[in-house]
Amino acid sequence: GELKYEMVNLEKMVKSSVKMLNKPVSSNIKFIFEIETELPDIKLDYYQIKQLLQNLYYNSIRALTESKPLQPLIIIRVNRVNDHIEIEVDDNGPGISDDILEFLFTPFSNKKETSMGIG
Repeated sequence: GELKYEMVNLEKMVKSSVKMLNKPVSSNIKFIFEIETELPDIKLDYYQIKQLLQNLYYNSIRALTESKPLQPLIIIRVNRVNDHIEIEVDDNGPGISDDILEFLFTPFSNKKETSMGIG
C-alpha cells in the first residue's frame, strides 16, 4: 500500500508496539528499554515501522522460546547516531545460525515452514 508519513515520537511508538504483543506469548520475557532522552519526533510511516518492530520482537520471542534461557530478555535501544536515529532489538537467545545469515536480507526467503519470509 501507499506509505503514510507522519511525525512520530519514537519512545511512545516503541513502547506501545511492545504493549500490543500477544500477552501469553511474551509474558515470561522481560523487556528492557534503553531510549536516549530528548530524541526529536521523526517523520515515518507509523504502521509500517510498528509492524517491522513487532516482527523483530516475535523473532526474538521465538528464539527465546526455543532456546529457553534462564531469564529471557529482549532489549530495545533507540539512539541518535550522527544524523540519524537507530533502533536496535537484541535478545539473549542463541543468535542467527550461519545457514540463515546468508539469506538474512533476501526478500521472501526463509527457513521456516510457516512463514512468508517478510518478517
